[in-house]
Amino acid sequence: MRGLIHIVTPRLRGMAVYCIIAGARSNQQLIQFFGKFIVWQSRRERMKIMGIFYSIDLQSGEGKHAGVKAPSDISLIAHEMGMTGFLFPAQKYMFPKGIDVIKGKIWLLKTCSERWKELCRTVGEGDIVLYQHPMYGARAALKYIPAIKREKGCRFIALIHDLESLRMGVQGLYTKSRKTAEISDQNLLKQFDAVICHNEHMRQYLIEKGFEPEKLVSLEIFDYLTKEEMCHRVRGKEPSLAVAGNLHPGKSGYLYEMFRNNGETKNRELTVNAYGVNFQSDGVS
Repeated sequence: MRGLIHIVTPRLRGMAVYCIIAGARSNQQLIQFFGKFIVWQSRRERMKIMGIFYSIDLQSGEGKHAGVKAPSDISLIAHEMGMTGFLFPAQKYMFPKGIDVIKGKIWLLKTCSERWKELCRTVGEGDIVLYQHPMYGARAALKYIPAIKREKGCRFIALIHDLESLRMGVQGLYTKSRKTAEISDQNLLKQFDAVICHNEHMRQYLIEKGFEPEKLVSLEIFDYLTKEEMCHRVRGKEPSLAVAGNLHPGKSGYLYEMFRNNGETKNRELTVNAYGVNFQSDGVS
C-alpha cells in the first residue's frame, strides 16, 4: 500500500490517524496539520493523545460501487496500522417502502442506541475515534457523539466519503430530505475535533458553511487499495479516456453528453472505456 507511513513515537501517535489514510502526496500536509493540533494542547491535554485508537467499521454488504469499497479500504488500513475496530452492522431496509419504513426506523433506533452506548462504555480518556462520514443514523450520532466526548474525554475525527448536502440533488439516486442532509453535514460534522475532506474545493465549501478552517485538512487524492499488479501505462497515438464509477445519468451525466451521433463521440478520435454499474444505453443516441 503506497504512501503509508508508520509513526511509532508514543507522544506523536495521534498523527497516525491521518497518515494511515493519506496517499504519499498528502502525508506532509497531514503531519503539519496534526503537529499544530498537538501544539495547541496544554501539557495535560497532550498526554491524552496517547490513548487507544478506534475505527468505527460498517459491516460490508455486497455492491459494485464506492459505497462499499471506500469504507472497507479505510477500515482495512486502520486495522493494519493497529487501530481497534468497532463494528456497526450493515444497514437493513436501505430503501424502505410501505411497512418497511416503520421497520427501518425501529431498527435504526434500536441498533444505533445499542452501538453508541457500547462505544461509550468502551472508550476512555484520551482515546481517538475515527468515524467515516456519512453513515446511517446521523440523528443518533448527533445525540451520542457530543455526550461521549463530554463524559469520556475522547476525541472524534471524521473522514468524509460524501456530503449528503451535495449529492442529494443527483436525479434518480439520492432522495434524502434536506433536513437529513443538514443534520448530517452541518450539525453532526461540526461536533468532530477534526475533519478530513477530499480536496481544497471541499474544504473551502465547508469553511463557507461555517466550519473552523483549522479543523479541516484536505486529503487531495482518495486512493483505493488493490491486490492487482499495476500495469505500465502505454500512450497510444489516439487519445483515450477511462471512466470508473457509478454510470447512472444522474451521477455521470457528462459521459452521456459526449455521445450524440449514433454512439460516436463528438471527438471521433477519442476512445472512451467505461467501467461501472447503472449504465443506461437508452441515454445514448
